[in-house]
Amino acid sequence: MGLSRYRDAFVSELSTGTRRVVELACALAHEPSVLLLDEPSSGIAQRETEALGELLLQVREQTGAAFVIIEHDVPLVSSISDRLVCMHLGGIIAAGEPGAVLSDPGVISSYLGDSPESIARSGLTAGGQARPLRRPPRPTASPGDRPDEMAGTAVRRGSAGKLRRAPPRCR
Repeated sequence: MGLSRYRDAFVSELSTGTRRVVELACALAHEPSVLLLDEPSSGIAQRETEALGELLLQVREQTGAAFVIIEHDVPLVSSISDRLVCMHLGGIIAAGEPGAVLSDPGVISSYLGDSPESIARSGLTAGGQARPLRRPPRPTASPGDRPDEMAGTAVRRGSAGKLRRAPPRCR
């Protein structure tokens, strides 16, 4: 996972992005079949988010683990997910392939409002597609794929209309 150069450092001395990789490595040491990640890109620089996306794809390829990711970074989740689930007030607004979910009018309205400026800031382009990270998104899953081979994400909005962090279910 590219952490050997930090073997003599204290975790407190590492950047937030590197600490996230350490946390991911600790979770992977348990050899999970499903990995739950709560906003893994929160508080890290864009460069680190791009590297995290690539790392998550590599981990999924090498371990075969499924990922359930709660995340608000639209370009990140759309580039690493085979399936998105968007929620509002505990209910599912849309579920399916990233392009279909991101272009769903209910998702756009609930998460971004109707302001073109908000939609532009979200990373979406015309037609609901997210701008990819440095490489194109991974192909989506076919209907015959097993659910445990698919990654997903769910995000939700707070009662005041602001995106909020979902409470962690597992630690």
